[in-house]
Amino acid sequence: MSVTSQYIEAIADHAGVEGDTNYIPVMKGDVVQQIKKDKEWFTVEKDGHIGKVPKGILNMNEEEKQLYNNLKERMKSIKIEGEGKNLDERMKIIEQGRLKEICQVIHSSLEGEINYHKQFLAQLGCEAASVLLINNQQSFPFAIESGGIIDEIISLINNLSIENINYEYLRPLCRIVRSSDFEQRKIVVEKRILKVMNKTLNSEDEQVLYGLMDILMEIIYGIGQLEGEGKPNPLLKEMEKDGTLTKLIEIFRNDKYKDKDINTFAACSIGMLFKATQIPSEIGPFIIIHLKDYIIKPNHFISSNSFLALCCIAECEQIIYGIGELEGEGKPNPLLKEMEKNGTLIKLIEIFRNDKYKDKDINSWAACSIGMLFKATQIPSEIGPFIIIHLKDLIFNSV
Repeated sequence: MSVTSQYIEAIADHAGVEGDTNYIPVMKGDVVQQIKKDKEWFTVEKDGHIGKVPKGILNMNEEEKQLYNNLKERMKSIKIEGEGKNLDERMKIIEQGRLKEICQVIHSSLEGEINYHKQFLAQLGCEAASVLLINNQQSFPFAIESGGIIDEIISLINNLSIENINYEYLRPLCRIVRSSDFEQRKIVVEKRILKVMNKTLNSEDEQVLYGLMDILMEIIYGIGQLEGEGKPNPLLKEMEKDGTLTKLIEIFRNDKYKDKDINTFAACSIGMLFKATQIPSEIGPFIIIHLKDYIIKPNHFISSNSFLALCCIAECEQIIYGIGELEGEGKPNPLLKEMEKNGTLIKLIEIFRNDKYKDKDINSWAACSIGMLFKATQIPSEIGPFIIIHLKDLIFNSV
């Protein structure tokens, strides 16, 4: 607490506290005399009346203004320092303590009332962090440390009202999760990020929802894959219990979004949650049809995640087999043309040919999928014999 006597200007209206004369109302533009400053309240005199006003309502004094401007310029300079740099250069910047500086600024913004200026500083910090973290898996140990960028952003979002959460606060988390491996995503979950994600699902800001869905989708898929082939995603029960699944279904069904990718990301997240698990009949057919339609979209990120979500629902080869069987005996699988067009077939062939996998079942699933795609259709000679030999060996090995 400090005692002073200076005049400061109100930067917003404050109605006071009804029935309590210890708090006085002020209007934007009012000039009041500051008498005492506490952590969250100023005691001021206005028109002969003395009372408390929230700290965030009043303009900063010269000392605070100087500190704010210094921190603002520092966050901007770190962002500029990282822009256009390669991975090694950005890692050097992180190792020199710039990411830690950003964390300290975000942390300080959480002290006392989080006013506009503090929110703006936190946003500038997040923007700078995003530049350093993009496509940077090497930064994960720095991001995950106690008091690191993940902890600070989780605290920030927890302390903000839903209306004050913007996309820039989520962007560093998007960078971290996208560049992480499955084990690292599990560590992020242990940081209790899912509680923050659940809260943010209530946002009506489409840009916020887009970033949020990106994070959720990557986490859900990664955790599911850690369980192994044919095993349920452990996040399903958790997200059923805390209401996240219900919110995802509501978002998927919402036809008011201008950005329809939000609906698709929700569909992907739901599909990935129901990995190797029967999806409820009241939602399942709509999710599957939606994902099937989006496999053929030109956007690689959307088409590939739609395909992965379908794979999670019933295993990749079962989906292709089921859709092929719907056409009837001796008729081609309609997915073949779609997957040739959107590049999925090429990816499956690359997976089949990849001899670096420790789990050779991955190659076998790809071979099964390719074989089922070419139902009642001549398989290309450059790949067909290898697929047939592989499948033949599988049959003999299983006997």
